[in-house]
Amino acid sequence: IKMKKIILILLLIPYALFAQEFDITSFIETNYDKVADSTICKMAIDSLTSELNQELEQGMSWDYGAFYKSEDGLIKVYHFSGEGCGAYCNPFYQSIVSIDIPKNDSNDFIETDELNFDLDSIVTLKKGRFYLIFGNHSGRPRGVESVWGETVVLCSIDEGLKVIWRFKSTTSSMVDVDSPFSEISFDPNKMTISYSYDWYDEMDEFKIYRVSGIWKFNGVTFKEEERITEYNKE
Repeated sequence: IKMKKIILILLLIPYALFAQEFDITSFIETNYDKVADSTICKMAIDSLTSELNQELEQGMSWDYGAFYKSEDGLIKVYHFSGEGCGAYCNPFYQSIVSIDIPKNDSNDFIETDELNFDLDSIVTLKKGRFYLIFGNHSGRPRGVESVWGETVVLCSIDEGLKVIWRFKSTTSSMVDVDSPFSEISFDPNKMTISYSYDWYDEMDEFKIYRVSGIWKFNGVTFKEEERITEYNKE
């Protein structure tokens, strides 16, 4: 136990002392096979936070880090989330991704800004080629409104991680109902993504309506098969 503590301290010291030079990609690449993923995430967040403090960044903070991987283990993601506040506060993200496929000569980690939402899960569509990444998003586009909902992206890993399709199911605090609704669900048997969300018509006395639909995977991307809009009868 003492030896493990010594190793963790030695790993942490260089990044804690020189946070202004902190390279999160190199840090993860060096340590991912030495300590637990949860420990790497905590150490990275501590160093990123220290870097912000040394640069005297105002209105910005790093909140948490988490590790995700696909069911087949080919995609590994260290995902970090923070918040930036100016006129309004909105989240920001940083992801370090590794793609482990036979034709790759190395297991390098690369930084990407494609995953700009809170991750939840990675689902395999076609091993070694296509994957769905699910999560949640939120924000405050203006002072009187907050938005939130679910996000899904379709990724290919032929040449690194590339997002080739994305969809957001979003609702708003401007939707004048008790519980504004938003949902995304995936049917692996039919290879379809169903969605539903409440929204409003700002140009027509803020009438409330619900949009529902279905996206179908055609072997390359998703195509919309159905879209229905129903206005609130009240």
